[in-house]
Amino acid sequence: MLEIQLHNTAVAPMPTINILTEDTANKIAAGEVIERPSSVVKELVENAIDAGARKLSLELEAGGKRLARVSDDGCGMSYEDALLCLERHATSKISNASDLDAIATFGFRGEAIPSIAAVSEMEIITRARDRLSGTRVVVEGGVIRDVSETGAPVGTQMTVRRLFFNTPARRKFMKAAATELGHVTNMVQRQALAHPHINFRLVSGGRETLNLPPAGSIRDRIALIWGNEFVRELSDGVHRSDGLTVSGYFGTPALTRSNRDHQFFFLNRRPIVNRLLGKALADAYRGVVMSDRFPVAFIFIEIRPHMVDVNIHPTKREVRFANPNIVLDALREAARAALKSTRPARNVASAALRTQSDAGAGAQHAEPLQNPNGKPGTGAVFSGNSLFQTIRVDEVSIEAVLPMLEEEEQRRPRHPSAVMWPTADFSAVSPDIRLIRQVFNSYLLCTDADGLIIVDQHALHERVLYDELVRKSDRTHPTTQQMLIPITIEFSPDRAEVLSAHLGLFSQIGIEIEPFGPRTFAVTALARVHSENRVDEIVREGVDELYLGLRLKAPREILRRLMTISACKNSIKAGDPLSDREAEMLVEKLKELPRPPTCLHGRPLVLRLTEAQIARAFGRKG
Repeated sequence: MLEIQLHNTAVAPMPTINILTEDTANKIAAGEVIERPSSVVKELVENAIDAGARKLSLELEAGGKRLARVSDDGCGMSYEDALLCLERHATSKISNASDLDAIATFGFRGEAIPSIAAVSEMEIITRARDRLSGTRVVVEGGVIRDVSETGAPVGTQMTVRRLFFNTPARRKFMKAAATELGHVTNMVQRQALAHPHINFRLVSGGRETLNLPPAGSIRDRIALIWGNEFVRELSDGVHRSDGLTVSGYFGTPALTRSNRDHQFFFLNRRPIVNRLLGKALADAYRGVVMSDRFPVAFIFIEIRPHMVDVNIHPTKREVRFANPNIVLDALREAARAALKSTRPARNVASAALRTQSDAGAGAQHAEPLQNPNGKPGTGAVFSGNSLFQTIRVDEVSIEAVLPMLEEEEQRRPRHPSAVMWPTADFSAVSPDIRLIRQVFNSYLLCTDADGLIIVDQHALHERVLYDELVRKSDRTHPTTQQMLIPITIEFSPDRAEVLSAHLGLFSQIGIEIEPFGPRTFAVTALARVHSENRVDEIVREGVDELYLGLRLKAPREILRRLMTISACKNSIKAGDPLSDREAEMLVEKLKELPRPPTCLHGRPLVLRLTEAQIARAFGRKG
């Protein structure tokens, strides 16, 4: 007889509600504010700025995991305030709830210092300007161990040792020292951009990695961090409305990156993250930069405090606008103003719309284009010939032109096409494939016993170079050749730190790089697969990928990504004319590819048009 065993259905006793101990509550609160060493440094730097500091010195050991020290020349604290600042929700920035509607400081929650003290060993040395001596406070895991009088200059020095020493679960999630240093450096750069009048100095492991003297303007500060060549590709843009100013430095269409990491947003000089702002910036650049590239921008929003809520997250990086559309529109206008100042007016529609008629055909019948409101358009002209139109459109009238073009397209009769489209072919190519010729300077037209084959020359060459890099890295380092004149590349401090720690990865793909100064590196040798013209772009994108990917990817994955970047940049591009010999060599490489022959993104390299498809297109039986 089948027996069915039932689980014990006895009701578990109701758990009782307990009040957490102060120590446990402090550690939980610290987890919301302090995520890694850069979080510690950020909070201490913001406190120093609120204290009126004009000079900030930061010292790190092991990327801030072992030691992080921030010294400032601000107003300092009295004996009483030095003790009071360790109490949760004790702050000098606000005094009641109504002050939250007019926050003008960076700190205001009164959580940062007690949160840091709860998960570290902290030492505070401070002296107020009206006091003859300073105060020293030693805290361990949130418990005050010592308070004494000491000699000290005016200002405050906060030292944090052994971060997360009492929370092993949090400590194990910290990354390597180089990675944590990169995050701290990036944070300092952002604060330095927002406050060009302050001197920022960063020392790591006894080595000065950053020293930014006071600058006369934000543009000057950008030049100190990224270099003069970088700044030359930036244009100013500004838009003002009631209670709101959006200004910034916007990269030209030539200055783009493979990710959004070079888009900086500041709200009342506070570095922030906001997805809508990023989308508005992308809208302003739509049609100007390629779809897989991201513009560089440094955007500063000055807004009345009551028009924004900065109290929605403990880290204060996320904000909520009372009327986001006003801010987004202002950002788009500022970006467009900057782009107009860098680009001459173009006779285009939707980036490059111009269908040429035969010389002079119909030009004498051209009439001004009417806007939807019935008024003549600005500089937009259609020819009289309805089939071959000459369209001249000034940039300001694009919005008026597009509806007319769409209406014209809808009026045209549509006839079903009898032509059969070529199909993607993922099978191995036949050994008897034969090149006919290159077409459109982008594709290789070939034939075999089954029909016609169209090969994407860029995708094929990219795949060939990638496979070659993988094979050589699996066996040994690629053979490189010393360069007669090394190529020097300057980086921002955070990227320089990342590159310094990962020179070996570039060596594995055949790019030998050596330090050539505090933030400058020299490419001294290259493998055969690399082009000197492309090496600057390869290294920069590779460093960006390293900076963003170290948190998420294994070293082997990052190496493969560097190989992908290298193969893409060094490969033949669509539009590059090839000699018959070069085209034939590519076809020979195609025969060697494993099945299926795909590009690095999984798309087909080969399109096939069979004899049967061609016959059906001509109305014959296939």
